[in-house]
Amino acid sequence: MQQTPMPDLSDDRPRPDNASNEALASSADERELQILRAAGTLIDEEGFEGFTTTAIAQRAGISTATLYRHFSDKHAVLRALFHDLRGDRARNLGPFYARIDSETDWRRVIDQLIRLAYGLRVNRSGGQGIRAALQGNPELRALDQQQNREIAQRFSGAFTRRKPDMAPETADIVGMVSVTITAGLLDATVRTPFDADRIVDECVLALQKYLAAYLD
Repeated sequence: MQQTPMPDLSDDRPRPDNASNEALASSADERELQILRAAGTLIDEEGFEGFTTTAIAQRAGISTATLYRHFSDKHAVLRALFHDLRGDRARNLGPFYARIDSETDWRRVIDQLIRLAYGLRVNRSGGQGIRAALQGNPELRALDQQQNREIAQRFSGAFTRRKPDMAPETADIVGMVSVTITAGLLDATVRTPFDADRIVDECVLALQKYLAAYLD
């Protein structure tokens, strides 16, 4: 009986089926990004009360059936939007933690870090809406607390590298306090009657004064 020839595995050129699958995956990623951008704009403008699958689909210019092919419900969209913003924050702010321990003027680094964090909230669609939605969404709050613990660890590592004699337990507490100060004051800029830029200025000053006792 004639045997079916084995494929030549030495030829690593993409097969047509692989190319087709990659194109489908790329198309799906683009559609999901389109939905997340629309969802971000919607939650910024309408808040969580107006954050429905119908409204998201309309804002994205797609049918609700298309939306459901990518996300099971509005909560899945909200989680994906949170993680998208979280990834953007990590990419943009990550390099600053290394600069805290490597640059002489750490106050300047803190100033830039906080202002960039605020800018990401204001300029990224969904940045402010997600923060406002945290108050009424336990799942989002849990994700935010996890993120804050991770950021606190980044701070803690930077502090112990800059000040090797700082006890790790102290660095951990100072890191968490730093995150709490920053997150709390930047959250105060969301839908506030006060001057948001002034709040950011005060946030920078507060964190610089607090850290001076440990980093100078």
